[in-house]
Amino acid sequence: MVSRGDFTMRIAGLNSAGQGLPLSDDGALILQQRNLARTECTGFQANGPVQVYIMSTPRFLGTVMANADGTFTGTVLLPADIKPGRHTLQSNGFTPDGKVRSVSVGVLLRAVKATKHSNARATVYFGPLSSELSTESKATLNTLVKTVGAKTSATVVVGYVQGTSFTDNDLELSTERARAVAAYLRGQGVKGRTVRGEGVAPEAGAKARRVHVTITYRM
Repeated sequence: MVSRGDFTMRIAGLNSAGQGLPLSDDGALILQQRNLARTECTGFQANGPVQVYIMSTPRFLGTVMANADGTFTGTVLLPADIKPGRHTLQSNGFTPDGKVRSVSVGVLLRAVKATKHSNARATVYFGPLSSELSTESKATLNTLVKTVGAKTSATVVVGYVQGTSFTDNDLELSTERARAVAAYLRGQGVKGRTVRGEGVAPEAGAKARRVHVTITYRM
């Protein structure tokens, strides 16, 4: 844990079952390739994006949206091709007054035995200006959950909106849609989520009002 005045940062390594990983003999945080890092921070800008990287060579892992109180909790998947050894996990966002904030913590990345994984994907659609899941959308997600079972190692949920002349809440609505899907999946026992809104989709029309889900699971 990093604690500095008006903010704190906690990071935990998670194995494929979602269980916390221990510390090394010298007290370093242990992470594993292909597994998840769970990040918790306070002191960031309300509802603002926080980007997570792993160093030595900077590698973008994902974006987590802060809550209304400036806190966030999220998980990011550690790619399999990052070399084992000493690294730094860094979260970059903004303070409540708009200044850049960067918080880092050293980690020890360990290699793990290769496990065969596959990806399952689904797309659900929403009504105009709505983040409410329809019966059809829930059925689609239920089918996805049955496909992956209890072997989920990572879930990425990305929301979009249809382009209009009113753009003030595009990012907010796309994020709300992604969070609605993530909450439903969580209720079905799906673990390991990276949730973000991307604003306006590249597609036009009703197909743009969507959330795309990718679940990585063990074979």
